[in-house]
Amino acid sequence: MNPADCKCTLQTTNAKLNPLCEKDAEFIFNLLNSDGWLRFIGNRNINSLDDAKNYIYKVMANSQAAYWIVFVNMEAIGLITLIKRDYLSSPDIGFAFLPQYQQKGFAFETTNCVIDYLQREKGVSKLSAICTIDNDASIKLLEKLGFSFLQEIIVEGEELNAYFRSVAK
Repeated sequence: MNPADCKCTLQTTNAKLNPLCEKDAEFIFNLLNSDGWLRFIGNRNINSLDDAKNYIYKVMANSQAAYWIVFVNMEAIGLITLIKRDYLSSPDIGFAFLPQYQQKGFAFETTNCVIDYLQREKGVSKLSAICTIDNDASIKLLEKLGFSFLQEIIVEGEELNAYFRSVAK
């Protein structure tokens, strides 16, 4: 499954998910410089709106990635990602939300929407997820989403937890 084939708009009861595009630069700048992103995902050196646009162009050109911006009431609040990584056997699903929208159910609702779409429309039967070993909120959400701990892995010198989920019903 090629993540580039998954770039479409999705809808939940409370949110709309649009594919990442250039007009999302201000949101990407804010999200990638939020404390949670910097602590748990890492510094991407997005120091200006131009940096954010270049980041977006890089993601959009990557055939191994699909990013959805999560909107509530036309306001960008979060990001769901799907990336095929060399070190994982199945696509990696990820999520990040602005601090004021965390722990309100949006990540669960929208990640579930993407998982359902991947199963129903793309025939994906297995997904992976990774997070830092101290990211308790993400670990809790992954478990709520039906992911099971697989193993600890080391990627670029960083210890990560790898999770797995079979999405076939």
